[in-house]
Amino acid sequence: MNILLQNPAILLVIVVFVARLIGKRMIAGKKNAAEATPSVEESERTRRVREEVARKIAERRGEMAPPVRPAARSVLSTAAADEDRRAIARVQRTTAGTPDPEIAEVLAEQQRMAAHVRLLEQARALARASAAPAPLAARVVPASGPAYSSLPELRDPHSARRAMILREVLGSPRGLTLEGCLWKS
Repeated sequence: MNILLQNPAILLVIVVFVARLIGKRMIAGKKNAAEATPSVEESERTRRVREEVARKIAERRGEMAPPVRPAARSVLSTAAADEDRRAIARVQRTTAGTPDPEIAEVLAEQQRMAAHVRLLEQARALARASAAPAPLAARVVPASGPAYSSLPELRDPHSARRAMILREVLGSPRGLTLEGCLWKS
């Protein structure tokens, strides 16, 4: 205990740590209490929407609809009531076969984008077909005349590549040339 009294910095750190720990626990307790108790309006609205959805599903299946319980009277704000009506109307539209306007817009946009992608793929295929390299027979350049006349032919990348490969295959082995030796004797 004497160490704490002799070093006020350590005492201050401990006090601050304990205060923060208590503060965090109080804030967490308030959040849990707020989340645990939903409002009456919210629970009533959730119950009504669930009943409406269950009834619509039962009607679609051809089953007998579950009995509708009379709603408990509570004071609902007009905004919550409007939101409930919109949710019920959305459920009715989806069950009746009429698509939701928002979903219809998204589907139309997706169809436009798919058509655009198809056009781009066709254009890419045409570009590849027009830029395809010529067949090998068309690229072969006949070797005629002296060696100095083949310099213009080497400007073509395909001919230069062919010449390098022929030199490697038909020429002397690299290990036997002075350029390919690791050391000179």
